[in-house]
Amino acid sequence: MEFNVRRLLLGLTVTAGIVAGPSAWAAETAVKVGSWSLTVESLDKELVGKYYDLDRKRYMLRMRLLQQKLADHLLDLEAKAKGMTSDQFLKSEMEKRIRKITDEEVETFLKANRGEAPPSGDPAQEKSYVRQQMEEEAQDEAFTQFMGELVKKHKVEVLLQAPTPPRVAVNGPMEPSRGNVKAPVTIVEFSDFQCPYCKKGQQLLQDLAKKYSPDQVRVVFRHYPVPGHDQAAEAAEASMCAHEQGRFWEYHDALFAQQEALGAKLYGEIAGKLKLDADKFNACMAGNKQVPRISGDFEEGSRLGVTGTPTFFINGLMVMGAKPLAEFQALIDQELKK
Repeated sequence: MEFNVRRLLLGLTVTAGIVAGPSAWAAETAVKVGSWSLTVESLDKELVGKYYDLDRKRYMLRMRLLQQKLADHLLDLEAKAKGMTSDQFLKSEMEKRIRKITDEEVETFLKANRGEAPPSGDPAQEKSYVRQQMEEEAQDEAFTQFMGELVKKHKVEVLLQAPTPPRVAVNGPMEPSRGNVKAPVTIVEFSDFQCPYCKKGQQLLQDLAKKYSPDQVRVVFRHYPVPGHDQAAEAAEASMCAHEQGRFWEYHDALFAQQEALGAKLYGEIAGKLKLDADKFNACMAGNKQVPRISGDFEEGSRLGVTGTPTFFINGLMVMGAKPLAEFQALIDQELKK
């Protein structure tokens, strides 16, 4: 298949080379077959989300490198002022700043988060693992705080600009939804029931619901089951089978609440607790009735540039990830003013 695709591309390249010249069609036309053609503009409209994703990745790479070089420069300035090497200076500062992890903290963490340590069956190994993780977090925390002090001291100005999210048209069904269909702000969420970040994103949406009325903000749920999440697609189907009976949001909330137990048994249990018509629900699941809908949502998300979950579109403006509440509020307020 790879060989055939390359032959096809080679054929298109050669053909383009033959016809290109002064008599070729307008430069903005990308391809033409008889009276049918595609312009570069039409292609770009469908790729705008992917372009933004590429721009965002480039920005993040630049920012990461900027931060590394800035940290090196600031440490070098401080070290030279004290007649030390950068490594000596950093070591001396970190020794004063890194918080010591106590045995009591490790024990408390283990009791509250048993699933965080690998199930080795060896208590000493589990304690060692947790201690190492907590010490690394303490180091990161101390370093971040120290660099923040240096940034403030040297009055650093970061002028690198993040890419502006494009405003795109989200196609396809605008349901299930919460809020007034005529609300001036619509948030379309592409989500995955097996994604832990999507679960955290639900708290964000709940906080927004406390700040804005249903007449101001409407929330639309779309499915983007991430490949590799073995239960994501089936959980999405189950939620839409519940939607057929008008109980999507209750089912949605129950799936996220019991995310660690996703599976056929749970889907039936939730349907029972919600008193859904069991025959209709089971027939919907057995017949894969909602597969086209889930696939359609995934394809639309991919077209828009969604590469991970959750991804939100606030009146078409892409926000990737469950960002801080203030960031969502700023965009929503901006849209409400319009």
